[in-house]
Formats: sequence, structure tokens, C-alpha cells
Amino acid sequence: RPPPPPSSTASLIAHFPPHPLDALPTTMSHPVPFAMAMSPLDSSHVPLAPSSPIHSFKGDNKGTVAYPSHVRREFNKKPADYTGDLVRLLDDIATQTHGIAAYIKEQDEIMQYGRVGAKAISPDFATRHMYKALSFDGYACLINARNREVPLVFPDDVPHGNYVVCLSPLDADPVTNYQEACGTLFSIYKRKSATSMAGRYVDLQQACKDQVAAGVIRYGTATVLTYTMNSGVFSFSLHPVACQFFLNPRHPVSILSAPPLDGLAIYGSRAILKSPTPLGKGLAAFSAANTAKWISPGGVAVAALSALAQGAIFVSVGLDLLCEAGPLALIFEQAGAACVDANGKRILDLAVTEDFRVQTAVVAGRKEVVEEVMSAVRAQGAVKK
Repeated sequence: RPPPPPSSTASLIAHFPPHPLDALPTTMSHPVPFAMAMSPLDSSHVPLAPSSPIHSFKGDNKGTVAYPSHVRREFNKKPADYTGDLVRLLDDIATQTHGIAAYIKEQDEIMQYGRVGAKAISPDFATRHMYKALSFDGYACLINARNREVPLVFPDDVPHGNYVVCLSPLDADPVTNYQEACGTLFSIYKRKSATSMAGRYVDLQQACKDQVAAGVIRYGTATVLTYTMNSGVFSFSLHPVACQFFLNPRHPVSILSAPPLDGLAIYGSRAILKSPTPLGKGLAAFSAANTAKWISPGGVAVAALSALAQGAIFVSVGLDLLCEAGPLALIFEQAGAACVDANGKRILDLAVTEDFRVQTAVVAGRKEVVEEVMSAVRAQGAVKK
């Protein structure tokens, strides 16, 4: 039986043992921390609370990080400015690709649901959408579009930002009409002219190594955005319902972690092998010696990302230095690969001095394989290393 209830206060105190807190002095010469005052003096027998599973959860490894949050975190590692304009500019570019992806899926420049698209989307369509999105934001001063002969400047009555956007708006396969296998390449530089005014031609005299950010958006059954801010390459997928880019589980992107292929693969057009140039002859000799298979998945953006994901070689000629070769070189090198021109010179060491429409060839991939390719090219009479 339980003991009978005490009949008085004195018997109540005698019935229960004293609490450890009763031993604390009533007057103290120094304050006691709240946690110490509220905890028993002898806590060795007190069981600890179980650790929460959320404490050990790392969202970065689960692919749940949204693109805007990731951009801000990467920006804090190497701030390019003190205003955050670069972060907002990257946000605007990514947001505009949502609409471009929807139009590409409809295969028409006019969105009419329930009807099959009749007019193929042109690169100028994507350029117009990007121009409208960036012209009133105040983060860029001009757009250098691959499909335009002259750069696009903004009106005088809008704010002009501190960045130059180089853009290959819609890179598609020139052979097939299947437009979903296409992509957008972009590169961002700091302007050189005075601020608070429209961009100048001097703002296009840039060195590829001075890029502050670069990226590739690949459209298709899944829209994938791959970008870098000189601190690694990261890939995001567009959620079809949330309309937001979320980080893919495998990150950062590295060509060294690509799964091994069954044989050597080269992403590019086989027409290069017929070229009488040292690059064409060297690639032909290298392909024959290594029994390499050539894959042509579409445009430049799709081929480059496919080669990067599979650890293969990417080869292309006639690429615009600022709009295509520059951003691809920065992405490849940040992913641990090499990217050189037809003479074996590093693409990021090239610069624009006068004519901003400089074209170059690109050979990118694993460093040791690229060195073997360039050895074969030099053997055919290219510029000596």
C-alpha cells in the first residue's frame, strides 16, 4: 500500500528528500548562468535527449537546395561586388529560361495550347526575351548576342548596371528540326567603361579568364541549368510544378567523377575529320589509333554537357570566343578538365582586343586525353608547343 498522505507541512518536507537545487546559496557574489542554475548539480544519472535527425541532415547532399539560395551562398565565397547585382542578374537569367523552355516544348513562338506548333523558334526569339528581361533591371549595361552583328544596348532612360552579358541564345542542331535538343550559353563580365551609362565597345574587350560567372541551360524533356562562379560547377533541374531550379544530387560536377565509358568517345561533328587543317588530320589520326567513336547529339551546348557528364572529349570549330568558347572553357576547367584551341593554347588565356567576333576551335576533356589529342595535332604540322 502507498503511505498515507502527510498531515502537516513539516511531515511533507520530511517525506520527500531535498532537491539538489536547495543546496545553492541564496546570495551569490557573481551571477550563475541560467543553464547551470536550472540543471542538477549531479547530472551523470540524467538521461540525455535523443539527437534530432534534422541535426545531421545536409540538404546539399539531397538535391533540395534551390538555385537562388545556392547562388547567394557561392557569391559570399568570392564576392564580385558589394551590391549583390551579380546575384540578381543570375536570378533574372534563370527565371527567363523558364518561359523559353515552355515555348520550346510547344515548338512555337506563340503559345496556343491544344495546337501543335507551326513556327520553329529562332535564336532571335530567345534574344528578345532575354533583352526584355534584363533591360529594365539595372544590373547589365549591354548584351552581346551570338546571333546579332552588333551588341544590344539599353535605352537611356533605364538604369545601366556594371555587367556585360555575352549570350548564345538558342544553340540547336543545324541538321535536325527537333528543337528540344538545344541550349543557351551565357557568360558575364564586369564592364570597363564608366558606370551609369550605356555600354561601350570597350566593354567587350575582355579576357576569358576575367569571367565572373558562366552557365549553360539545356532544354529538353528536363531543363537543366549548369553554372559556375569560379568555385566549382553545379547542376540544377527545373521542377515542372514548382517552376524552380533545384540542385541535382551529384555535385559539384567533376569530369574526374564521371562513370567510365566503354571505349573512347568524342562529342562533335564528324565533318571535322574531313578538314585539311592540322586539327582535322590530327583528330583523324587520334581516332584511328584509339578506335574512338564519334557522337553528335545536337548543338554545342548539348554536346559539351554530355561530354562533361561522361568524361569524354568535346570538339568543335568556329565557336564565338565570348559567347561560346569562353563560358565552356570556364565550366570545363572548373570541373577539372582542360580546354584548349587548335594550337593547344588555353582558351581562358585568349582575349578580345578589337574585333569582338573572334572565333576559335575548342578541344576539351580529361587533361591527359587532351594532351594526347594535341600531340597528334602537332605531329600533323600545328604550331609547336
